[in-house]
Amino acid sequence: MANEPVATKNTFKRKFPLIVVEAYPWRKHGDHPKDKPVKLHDGTLTGEGLVVGFYKPKHNAYKSCPHACGKDMKDHGSVATGLVCPGDWIVTVGEDKYEHEKPTAFSDKYEAVTVEK
Repeated sequence: MANEPVATKNTFKRKFPLIVVEAYPWRKHGDHPKDKPVKLHDGTLTGEGLVVGFYKPKHNAYKSCPHACGKDMKDHGSVATGLVCPGDWIVTVGEDKYEHEKPTAFSDKYEAVTVEK
């Protein structure tokens, strides 16, 4: 039928206050749809994405995940809001702005919606 809502994968609404967002589960570097490889000044590409970057340890680098996800730290990423574990959700909160949510927190805050196209 012509004007029926179309189920759109990866579209969710926050339960309170109501906000519709786009979100994707993150499992490894480069799997977010907007994670294009970063190009270095010499033209070479890295495996690091524009959305979820590599976890870059500073002087207080974690030896094991502080969230106890059980994954090696090289398999982690980072966004502006912090350390991203495999399985976390990457939520688009604005134009080129992303935050991450742990799976339990994500399911407490968001539910899938159908969006009309």
